[in-house]
Amino acid sequence: MVPEAPITRTEHGLAPNGEGWFVLNAQEAKWVDGHFGAYTRFEGEPRFPQLGFNIAEHVFVGAGEGPCAILAVGTRLTNEVVYPRSEVALRHKAGVEKETREPREAYAEIPADDEVPYRPGWLPGA
Repeated sequence: MVPEAPITRTEHGLAPNGEGWFVLNAQEAKWVDGHFGAYTRFEGEPRFPQLGFNIAEHVFVGAGEGPCAILAVGTRLTNEVVYPRSEVALRHKAGVEKETREPREAYAEIPADDEVPYRPGWLPGA
């Protein structure tokens, strides 16, 4: 049985602190505001310009000025992460010039994100 993860209150919002399942209201979660906009995260080093899971490529590009929410659910079968070269991602300044398996290399050109509390208007209808 998977245990419930403990929740920690930080100056920027709530965050899980350990392994397990959890439920949070997105408005109470810790948020990150960075080069590619605001988002909330719960584990790892997600950067939304490009996440490589084995052979899948993911690039999300906003086309409008309104709010957007993306929910992705999945699992890794291995710890192998690939940041592939993608012409589409590069056109939107969200890709890597050379395929790599090193996150530091893939994101070397991207400024660090800032942890922040939720700001009204980041979620639709909130």
